[in-house]
Amino acid sequence: MVLMVWGTAAFAAEIRVPSQYSEIQPAIDAAVPGDVVLVADGTYAGNLLVEKAITIKSENGAAHCVIDGGNTSRGVTFSGAEASGAVLSGFTITGGNGQGHGGWPGFGGAVLFQDNASATISDCTLSGNTADAGGAIACIQSSPVIKNCTIEENAALYGGGLAFYMGSSPTVIGCTIAKNQADMGGGVYLESDASPAFVSCLIAGNSATQAGGALLMANNCAPNVTYCTVSGNSVSENGFYGGGGIFSFFCSPVVTNSILWGNQAAVGPEMYLFGTPIAVSYSDVSRGVDDGNIFIDPSATSEVQWGQGNIDQDPLFASEGDYHLSADSPCIDAGAVADDTPEFDIEGDPRVVGSAPDMGADEFAVEEEEVIPVQIDIKPGCPQNKINLKSWGLVPVAVKSTKDFDARSIDPRSVEFAGARPVWRICYDVDRDRDRDIVFFFRVQKLDLDEDSTEATLTGLTRDGKSFEGTDKVSIIKPKGKAWGWRFGKK
Repeated sequence: MVLMVWGTAAFAAEIRVPSQYSEIQPAIDAAVPGDVVLVADGTYAGNLLVEKAITIKSENGAAHCVIDGGNTSRGVTFSGAEASGAVLSGFTITGGNGQGHGGWPGFGGAVLFQDNASATISDCTLSGNTADAGGAIACIQSSPVIKNCTIEENAALYGGGLAFYMGSSPTVIGCTIAKNQADMGGGVYLESDASPAFVSCLIAGNSATQAGGALLMANNCAPNVTYCTVSGNSVSENGFYGGGGIFSFFCSPVVTNSILWGNQAAVGPEMYLFGTPIAVSYSDVSRGVDDGNIFIDPSATSEVQWGQGNIDQDPLFASEGDYHLSADSPCIDAGAVADDTPEFDIEGDPRVVGSAPDMGADEFAVEEEEVIPVQIDIKPGCPQNKINLKSWGLVPVAVKSTKDFDARSIDPRSVEFAGARPVWRICYDVDRDRDRDIVFFFRVQKLDLDEDSTEATLTGLTRDGKSFEGTDKVSIIKPKGKAWGWRFGKK
């Protein structure tokens, strides 16, 4: 058994496109399970078929490598159980068309997973694709992993972005599902026992003409929506049903640690429930459960299981269309800690920063300001940097220009050295490298130093507002006589 494992790893090959094969499909055909098809920058034809456990990845990411269906064919199809373990990573897939044939609807404009093909797609952008169902991705009896993908501006009759059918249970994690359009399920459409998990996803700005602006589910589906932000989705005013956020027809969704806010529909702006229980906990839902935003169709028994930790306060997003949380958002530290709390949020930042996870896709964290390190020289030309704290004179500090920093970019009004502001400055090449440095002069009596000080720091801003900082050693002495003026290179 050890020899077999070693042999498989030893003979895994890297097949390059276009240096070895001009297009991707011939490289896929030549690969065996375990091989890697590595694709250089460029645009390549779609209509790819993957039926084995290989990895297909771009060299430099989705911004540089495109699979184009030419609006006539699907981008990629994963088919059969032997494709489980396959990986597609780092592509833009566009122009995909999941055309139907012989009266059958077309599934998956960009990607189709079918017949137990539980592969993985990651770090991809799927945009400008169309199909009857699943404008970007469709799953039929498959449970793939869809990770860190952007799924936007796709269109279909059912599921403008995603459509999952017949017991499919995909894991959708860290994805943006935005600006997709459909008749039913603008962002996502689920049917016939589909039970996906949506984790740390942003589902925003999708639209439907009839029902389910963000998500529509029907017939025994049981999705889990955790750490997601569902906002800005809509059903048109003349939509037959409603549910700007969620439309559920005889399903059992569970919503946890999520935000449903600012979705629009004539009936049930946040949720429309028909014969279905829905469990909601530790989530921020616009106007809660008692004010019409959650509509329960009277023709079928439905139940809202309103659990612990829910709120109905404005989540205070950073700005319109920007779904990051602002610093005073009530969703910060308002989620529930659980064993399955994900490690990261939608942007790959740590999920739990404070005392508890935040609600929604984004975990709020104060961004640390980047400080540019600079080289300073206290008393240029004087290696010991001696300072007499009882002197009434000035101490010069040079900020040196380097290949990474131009001292002339400094805003002199912002400069501070050991608590003192400069009283004078000159432009001078102190290290004779032909780069102009800036020398600032500070009154010794203003310095926040004492006899135990061994170093001092100069800080400031550049003219475009960037912080910089430099530190140099000092040697504090007691005066033995009259203090003399300072000149370059003299103690």
